[in-house]
Amino acid sequence: QVVAFFRSNFPEISLDSLSEKLCSSEGRKFAQQHAQMYPLGGLHVSLRSRYFLESVLKRKNKDHDAYISIGSGLSLLSYQLAEKIGSQWKYFDSDLPDVIIERASAISTIADQLPIGQELITTTALNIEDAAKANNSLTDFFPCSCPIVVMEGVSYYVSPESVKWLASELSKLSGSI
Repeated sequence: QVVAFFRSNFPEISLDSLSEKLCSSEGRKFAQQHAQMYPLGGLHVSLRSRYFLESVLKRKNKDHDAYISIGSGLSLLSYQLAEKIGSQWKYFDSDLPDVIIERASAISTIADQLPIGQELITTTALNIEDAAKANNSLTDFFPCSCPIVVMEGVSYYVSPESVKWLASELSKLSGSI
């Protein structure tokens, strides 16, 4: 929720004025405390958010058929991309099952304010540790052939073996990472 709060601190940079509304009152208070300790946090997150949006838009080509966010948390990037690219792509937001439940609840509170309908976005529960142990294919979770994948910080939180599995699976995709 801290990152969602920070993304809305500089909406003229992040192009995201809705993320703060995804935060609970407790999450907002915690983010405000965090902002006092890290006064440039909001600027950093807003710049990073804008960078991801512009990078995906710049890299997209006629072969790409999907956008995949691994570890999306409360990010609204898929909605921003769907508004600009349209229904010719598939959009996948994924995270741990408990985060997906929190995400669905939070997004339902702002559904009428989103730039596009939720029907374009597929939300997928993905536990990388479990998927690696089962040696699943990423295409089991994301049925597409040439996606652009955004994965932010996920590798910090999973075992080295799971990172190796994820890197191997990502290398099998013909899109961009």
